[in-house]
Amino acid sequence: MKYCCYGLLALLSLSVTAMPEADFEKLRGPLLKGAAANYSQAVRDTDQLLQQHQLNLTLEQQIRLHYHKAIFQQRSNQTEAALQTLAWCKSMSLESTDRSILYSYHNILAGIFSDQGLYQQALTHYQQALPLATLLAKPFFISQTENNLALVLLKLGQTREATSYFQRFYQQGQHDNDPSVQAVALNNLGEAALQSGAVSDAEHYHQQALALRGLHKLESSWSFLNLARVALAQQDGPRAVLLARHSLQLRQGRHAREQAEAGLLLVQALLLTGDLTTADQQLQQSLQQATEQRAHTLLLQGWQLQADLALRQQKYAQAVVAMQQALQAQQQLADQRFSLTVAQQSAEMGVTTREIEIQRLQQQQQISQSRQQQLYGGIAAVLLILLVSLGFSWQIRRKNRALAQSLETLERTRQQLVEQRKLAALTQLVSGMAHQLNTPLGTILTAVSCSREQLQLLRQKLTDKKLNLQELQQFIDEQQQLMLLTEQSAERTAGLVERFKLISATSPQSGVETQLVLQFAGQWLHSHLALQPREVTLKLDGADVQWRFDTTVLGKVLSALLDNALQHAEPTTGALQICLQLATESAGTQLLLYFSDNGGGIKPELLDKIFDPFFTTKLGQGNLGLGLNIAYNQLQAIGGCLEHLPQPSGCCFLIRLPAL
Repeated sequence: MKYCCYGLLALLSLSVTAMPEADFEKLRGPLLKGAAANYSQAVRDTDQLLQQHQLNLTLEQQIRLHYHKAIFQQRSNQTEAALQTLAWCKSMSLESTDRSILYSYHNILAGIFSDQGLYQQALTHYQQALPLATLLAKPFFISQTENNLALVLLKLGQTREATSYFQRFYQQGQHDNDPSVQAVALNNLGEAALQSGAVSDAEHYHQQALALRGLHKLESSWSFLNLARVALAQQDGPRAVLLARHSLQLRQGRHAREQAEAGLLLVQALLLTGDLTTADQQLQQSLQQATEQRAHTLLLQGWQLQADLALRQQKYAQAVVAMQQALQAQQQLADQRFSLTVAQQSAEMGVTTREIEIQRLQQQQQISQSRQQQLYGGIAAVLLILLVSLGFSWQIRRKNRALAQSLETLERTRQQLVEQRKLAALTQLVSGMAHQLNTPLGTILTAVSCSREQLQLLRQKLTDKKLNLQELQQFIDEQQQLMLLTEQSAERTAGLVERFKLISATSPQSGVETQLVLQFAGQWLHSHLALQPREVTLKLDGADVQWRFDTTVLGKVLSALLDNALQHAEPTTGALQICLQLATESAGTQLLLYFSDNGGGIKPELLDKIFDPFFTTKLGQGNLGLGLNIAYNQLQAIGGCLEHLPQPSGCCFLIRLPAL
């Protein structure tokens, strides 16, 4: 049905008078000019323009307005909506011959990824946009794409390659006599120089950019902001305060996120000068702006500055709270990046599905046309048999070519889906590890920082001979608490690392023994259930057999399945019942253990994720989501297998245990 709508839209765009490009530029000019003040309103204004002028806008003009809408949605924290808008644009670009449409898609999508800190994905789309830029009429698009690509390379630490692209962008600005391009290139060269440690070169570039902007009356807040960063690198606090404050003044009335960015830099400068009161006031304002905009990157930076400020003021409790807020912002940022990656992959899969559907419809249309041609050929066969033979031969060759092209397209699509799933799995693994390690490591850093500040205070009191016994005792008590907190966090980190090691599908086979399997499993489960407050009934079924197996691996698998049942199985009536049934394969090469419970079972939409690392339905409640993954990997390492068996009620896992 939706493809019929797309076809109707294309038909309407052809059946009315197309809007001239000059009129289109007048139409979107006020939209772009007023967007910076309120991006959410700009989204609504764009929808209104599309609705009012949909009958006389060309397909390309509609796509361009949707591109603006996606940018406005991104800047108003509607990132997933922006991805959906871009997916629509890409699907509609299949019906356009304008080469700039797909080029803009990759550029905008890469910009969204870059804003969210997903620089590798941004780099991929800029690299896809670069060959498309060579097909456009103006060389400027090539240098502009290279400049965007260089900004991502700079974030990835590839300073030398980024500098080369920035210099080419500056040369393009000189060739076109475009002062705005030259100023942007100089600013970027300054950022690259500052990152590489060439502070004096960075200041020179930014001064050149500021002079150029002043000469041509261009917006100069970025130049003042970058010069403030240079002053911070030079430890020139007063000058950094002056420059950052001027940049902030220039951004008054603009988007709150840009004001928050300049405000946080001003806080750093004020901390350098020791003006803690003014720094605290500015920091609260910037944190409020970042919170309103849900800018997790700025919130992370702001809370880290709040912790530093609290430590300088010897407000250790506030410092701990600020570090906890920073860790929360970091977790939210990681979750946002993961959700963005998943949403983009889902959108891309939807576009790929539509491409396949379009090809299928085209094939059906070709088949229909072929049947008509065959009918005409049959009528003409009465007059000329030779013509019919030639017609059939031509049709067969055409169908073979179309079939070969379809097979190639399907194979490419399959490869893309496999690569996307690999990327999603890797992103989930890295995000899960970072999420679990951030909290204990952040606690250790906070405890060490507080301990250092208290030691400095104690040394100062000893030097001034103002230390009394009560203060010394209080210092010892606080140090003991901090050491206990550090020790607990370090132990938790070590435990997490040991759990992460178990993800690897390798097994030393250190516990290979010959035992009665059911007896071993029953003793193992009873010993674990004795430590659980929950009422559980354990049932062992089947004839016990002697088997040579890795007791360590089987113990880990049984523990993982038991923990999974204790955490997730909720019987509708009565206590939790766990049944372990023993059987052997007819060939006698594997032992079969059926582990089942009387809970509510696993939802069908979750079955393909239960063995994925860090997947859990109780995230944030102390669960790592590694139990079933580790059990699965451990069995795979010794030649066994862990499977989920569908049941009318409850949950059942099959353990295939090989003889060793």
